[in-house]
Amino acid sequence: MRIGYGTIQGAAHRNLDYNNQDAAFVFESGNVLIGVIADGCGSGTNSEVGAQLAVKRITKIIFEKIESKIDWKNNLKPEMQFYAKTLAELHGSNIAEFVKDYLLFTLVGFVKIEAQLTLFSCGDGVIVIDDDILIIDQDNRPKYLNNELMNAEGADFEFQDFEYSGQNILIGSDGVEDIIKGIDKKEITEYYEFNDFISDEANYINPIQISKFLQKYSKSGILKDDCTLIMIKE
Repeated sequence: MRIGYGTIQGAAHRNLDYNNQDAAFVFESGNVLIGVIADGCGSGTNSEVGAQLAVKRITKIIFEKIESKIDWKNNLKPEMQFYAKTLAELHGSNIAEFVKDYLLFTLVGFVKIEAQLTLFSCGDGVIVIDDDILIIDQDNRPKYLNNELMNAEGADFEFQDFEYSGQNILIGSDGVEDIIKGIDKKEITEYYEFNDFISDEANYINPIQISKFLQKYSKSGILKDDCTLIMIKE
């Protein structure tokens, strides 16, 4: 199994002097492979902190359940919200304010156990299986996992299970839409169509290939939003 990933601060965030508010994490142990991306809320003052914590915490929860032979999908949302609430209580009395500043993020990921692959999401993002592109669009107002800790409408986890038989898989923050549009409009010239990008062997062989590609088109202004992706290929 080959893995390619990269993340970049979008042009719009750079112009506003915001940090890259995305985070990515890949974990492999034995026959288990987990990849997770979190996209922090753009209006959160430090939501990149929550995104970084979230990808590591959810990976730990999932792997510990797999090792204990427990269905890792059960209670995933309440366990992540309990973690967020505990962090907020440790750092002050106003839980909602702390969540707003630090802990609003969307999640998209995959869990591969031998030949069984599960894709999951909570909020917006992009999932690609070969030529099948799923853009989870929430009109740029994503339902964040921890919204309910601020008495707002939150999102539930969505899961898709299937047998993995060599498909090219990509998970990404919603900034991946800018790549798709850039290729379609011929503003990104390296690839004729998006599937050429996820099939490109160089993106899996050279560990900095994707980062260089993302940096090029962020600097040109085509990648406006923070953009983070993880791809897997046999």
